[in-house]
Amino acid sequence: MPFFQRNKRSLSDILEAKPPKSLAEVRKNLLQSVNRMLDDLSRLERAYYGFGKTSQHEFRKWVLPLQRLLDTVQMREMRSALQVEDILRLANDPSYKFVVDTQSVTKLQDVFTKVKNYVPDRFSAIVNEGDAVLNYLQKYCLSFYDSETVECVFETARDYEMMRQRWIAIIRQNIDNINKMADTFKTNYLNTITMSLNTQELSTKFDCGSLPFLLMFPEACENVRMACKMVKIWLETDGNYATFLKNDITELRRLKEQKLNGLREAQQKYHQAHYKVVAVEQECKDLEKELENLKKKEELLVVDEECLQNDVSEMKLEMDIKQFRRDELERNQQTLNPETYHSTVEVLNNELRHYNEAFPIFKKRQESIQLKLEFIKDKKQELTKLCKSLSELKFEHSKMEKYKQRVEDSFDNLVKKRHLAKHIYLLKSSHDALERVFHGLEPEYRKSKGNSDILDRVCSVVARSISNDWVRMYRNLPFHPNRGEATIQSDIEATSSSIRQSTQHQCLLAFQRWRRFHTRAKVNDVKEALRKIRRFDTLEEVEDEITAKIQDEVEEERFPDFMDEKLIPYYKEVQRFDYLVATNTIDLAQIKRSSDLDWII
Repeated sequence: MPFFQRNKRSLSDILEAKPPKSLAEVRKNLLQSVNRMLDDLSRLERAYYGFGKTSQHEFRKWVLPLQRLLDTVQMREMRSALQVEDILRLANDPSYKFVVDTQSVTKLQDVFTKVKNYVPDRFSAIVNEGDAVLNYLQKYCLSFYDSETVECVFETARDYEMMRQRWIAIIRQNIDNINKMADTFKTNYLNTITMSLNTQELSTKFDCGSLPFLLMFPEACENVRMACKMVKIWLETDGNYATFLKNDITELRRLKEQKLNGLREAQQKYHQAHYKVVAVEQECKDLEKELENLKKKEELLVVDEECLQNDVSEMKLEMDIKQFRRDELERNQQTLNPETYHSTVEVLNNELRHYNEAFPIFKKRQESIQLKLEFIKDKKQELTKLCKSLSELKFEHSKMEKYKQRVEDSFDNLVKKRHLAKHIYLLKSSHDALERVFHGLEPEYRKSKGNSDILDRVCSVVARSISNDWVRMYRNLPFHPNRGEATIQSDIEATSSSIRQSTQHQCLLAFQRWRRFHTRAKVNDVKEALRKIRRFDTLEEVEDEITAKIQDEVEEERFPDFMDEKLIPYYKEVQRFDYLVATNTIDLAQIKRSSDLDWII
């Protein structure tokens, strides 16, 4: 028979009979069980120490006689049950040469028997209760966060999971330490270094470090209290976990709206830079093609220019020669035959007149060729400038692409984090998830009455906001059986053939075609396609649509157990006021000023 009997139902009878109605009920039962453990511990301490007495009375009663006994038998310590038994055997041995105080031996026998009777046997009921509490805590008070499988780090859930593991280790260590301490004393040596700080302080205060078995009962009580303290902290934190998640969801939604503006701005700048690069690349290609076509013509123009330059030079030389000859004839006119003079001068004048008439024509042809060559040279310089500008634009485009990628990754991480927070919140609030945990199944929340209904609503949401990107989305949707690229292209052309139809209607038609040809159409397929085309804004709207009705179903108003039903309406107003203050919807300073004015009036 245990040291005390309980008339109430045990924790296992309560939590194993049927699925709990809510986590609040589970926490309430666990807290009651912890309080029962503490009550049992108090009764156990009264039975061990005596009514109205504490551990100090116990130490004053035993320490001095046992230390005198150690001095008598010339032993330094009693850290093991084997050592205590050896001392008792020596004390009862008539051939032992030392004179042992009989009263001290009797006290050693009494305290040794007392400690063995209480630790661990009298703690068995408390230990079993603690094991049950820990098992149910691990079963129901979950974080629903697995760092190895999640796509993003969610700090609130991660920290809670880390604290859960720490609490489990502390509670388990304190519960197991009661039996472990007794086994160590029986088979090995007990050391105060491994005990709690409070027990070590007792050891120092009463100078009983050489008698560690006297500390076994206080240490066991300290273990129970520490385990109960950790359980209460865990229960309180688990009760606030859903509230923290809800606040995180609100904050993440606010951050999402801020980052969405930044994302759109980054995408717009990226598309502008991309458009400039494409435009300049096209100009460079056109100019290169034009210069390629002018290459042969340029070679011919260079040859013609050289020939014309030679002709013009020869013509100028001939003109100079003939001008010189005519001038010589004029100077020597007196010495020449008049008839010969006149005929020669006339020939020279005719030739000069011919050259003077032909020279501007050649010169004009030369200038025309030079203008054409200058035009080609300008085109080459323009191409060089365009290539330099293109290099700068590509560098700027690369910078904007990296910046856009960082913003998209940050927004994607934020969306995933908010989706994870919603998912955990729904699991934490859903009765269906709690029921599945009770039956040992993988926890999940009931998403909707049917997949078809939720898929219809998701398709409508996407069609309203995706605009012309439905074409890219359709290309990224899965098909089973598989459809080739040519078939998908024909689907797109058939869907967008009617110009009068809006993009929303075209998207709905594309969804109808996809659901007709894809035998495994699911909401996750649509969400994955949106992720691939980086339409996180539409993906967020889809997530909101999926969880909107579910949140209404699982949202439960919780009030303190001690509250009178008549006070609930006032409690709701206080909650609403706290929410408005937390979200900065109202200004406390302004309210205070207004209340002061009202008081003055």
